[in-house]
Amino acid sequence: MTRPKQVLRARSGGAANSRQVAIPRTVARVLETRIEGRPPDDLVFTTAHGRPLRNLNWRRDIRWNQVCADLGLDGLTPHDLRRTFGSLARLAGADLKYIQKAMGHSSITVTAEIYAQLFDSELDQVSDAIDALTEGGAESVYAQNTPMGPDPDSDRTP
Repeated sequence: MTRPKQVLRARSGGAANSRQVAIPRTVARVLETRIEGRPPDDLVFTTAHGRPLRNLNWRRDIRWNQVCADLGLDGLTPHDLRRTFGSLARLAGADLKYIQKAMGHSSITVTAEIYAQLFDSELDQVSDAIDALTEGGAESVYAQNTPMGPDPDSDRTP
């Protein structure tokens, strides 16, 4: 993994599987001390011998199963943490396209199927917006749900 400011580029299996993931400033601060003075393309996390970490050697080296058991989190996997990231990103308002890219999903359909249950809370918002439109409040709904600035999809020039 290499790191521009507050973005972590994760590699697994070559350039085709490389992706960038935004990281919180608190994590970036911790990582900055870990990578200080290293070349930009150095791995951030390695084995004791400087080799890339793999799931199995990492789990073994940090005693993942024992630590999880001690914390009462039997059965927790690193993949569960990955899903937690995706869920938290979605709940924080991240676009599904961003989540797809960050998670390395092959299609938006895969992402939507995994995180579809998170959309249930948005059903009330859609219903409220439709009510506002039918009750004469179309202008306020449009204003609340329209991004500021020019429409990037518009073919019209000012």
